[in-house]
Amino acid sequence: MPRPPARWIRAEIPAAPALEASARSRRSVQLLARRGVTTPEAAEEFLAPALSGLHPAAGLLGLGAAVERIDAVRNRGGKLAIVGDYDVDGITATALLAASLRALGIEVETILPRRDAEGYGFQ
Repeated sequence: MPRPPARWIRAEIPAAPALEASARSRRSVQLLARRGVTTPEAAEEFLAPALSGLHPAAGLLGLGAAVERIDAVRNRGGKLAIVGDYDVDGITATALLAASLRALGIEVETILPRRDAEGYGFQ
């Protein structure tokens, strides 16, 4: 049985008159508005965020224990393994963390699963 043609359902673009009045392109105004950014000030904050806008790292669950573990490995000369993910942000995060730990003098092994052979998630 033939399949009906695909039908795109486009999300409505919110109005952002203040942002539209700025010197931004129509496409960038649309992209920002879809993300809830509707003023020139909010656009500047979104496109050039400040470190002060980050949430405090102390709020990350288990951070203290992780820091203690990394410090212990560094002090006794051990090795850490980083198990990453095979998608773009997973590979990037794995590379950044490995580079940071190596800069601290820690020996690091990185593990990126092969989805075709290992599937998805912890095995």
